[in-house]
Amino acid sequence: MVISKNNVPTRLIEGVTAKLVSWNTVLVVALLITMIKSPFGSNVPVAPVATVLMEVTLSAHRQVDFERFEQAIKEVPEVVACWSVGGGVDYMLKIVARDIEGYQRLVDDLLARQLGIDRHFTYIVIKTVKDEGALPLERLVPEDIGA
Repeated sequence: MVISKNNVPTRLIEGVTAKLVSWNTVLVVALLITMIKSPFGSNVPVAPVATVLMEVTLSAHRQVDFERFEQAIKEVPEVVACWSVGGGVDYMLKIVARDIEGYQRLVDDLLARQLGIDRHFTYIVIKTVKDEGALPLERLVPEDIGA
């Protein structure tokens, strides 16, 4: 990561480019991504952030129930990813919060909004082993494309 104060687009992490307006701007961006690469190549935590995976099962399974839940989740900034999944649950959510108490307040708010949540299970991320942002395109694209 190269940071200079000349207001030139600066690459903070792979795929994220921003203009350095002030050091406060860097801290805000860093809080949003929770980690920035230091000039020395190691990851440096900027602020403590709780990452939580949450399974959600809805009480009803009509199209209107799914749409209501999905629309509400799209409006919650702490929910950074949400997947509709097959199997024993309806959704998997990735949530970031300042701390576990913040996560609990978020869950309490979601439950109070009557979104049709029947059950939810919480999995607190203790350590990130791998979190790739880039897709392994060389493994996903068929070999005969472009030949």
